[in-house]
Amino acid sequence: MIIKSINDNLQYITECFMRGEIIVLPTDTLFALSCDASNAEAVRKIFEYKVREKEKSLPVFFANIEQIRQVCEVNNLALNLAERFWPGALTLVLPIKNNQNLIAENVYNNGESLAVRIPDSAYLQKIIKELDKPIVATSANISGHAPVKDSAEALKVFDERVVIIEGKSKHLPSTIVKINDRDYKVIREGQIKINQIEEGTL
Repeated sequence: MIIKSINDNLQYITECFMRGEIIVLPTDTLFALSCDASNAEAVRKIFEYKVREKEKSLPVFFANIEQIRQVCEVNNLALNLAERFWPGALTLVLPIKNNQNLIAENVYNNGESLAVRIPDSAYLQKIIKELDKPIVATSANISGHAPVKDSAEALKVFDERVVIIEGKSKHLPSTIVKINDRDYKVIREGQIKINQIEEGTL
């Protein structure tokens, strides 16, 4: 199924997440393969559809920093970067709390950290707020292949197993920064450049 109008179908899209469906959707970076991050079976399907190694983790979208604090430890360094670049194309890898219950364990596979982001997308923030829980959002592709660029390509790759939302995405991924206590490491440079990250940590 391809949904052509986001605004006319926000409630239906939200219900798709609630039912545990897998959704290909446009973001402020790449097209993403997405599901309710608390639904372990839906998360399992994303690993299956992407042919992704189960030892790896999946990035997660949140609506706001308060929601992230329920799941991860957010220190001053992370907060400085968040205030400068969120909502936007910065993914922070943060220590995950032991007692969190918003994220299914197979999202991070019992690891010690989680990749989190607040997307610069009004419709995605509305959906996450309506769900009152975060969503998995990983690049829409078979692992090792280029991400899909539009809904037609998504249909070829993932066929009728997914709900596809038509729209536009940029073709540059987010920048990934891992936070370690008072230090950080740039894992991947994307839309936000390394010198901008350096300025944001001062």
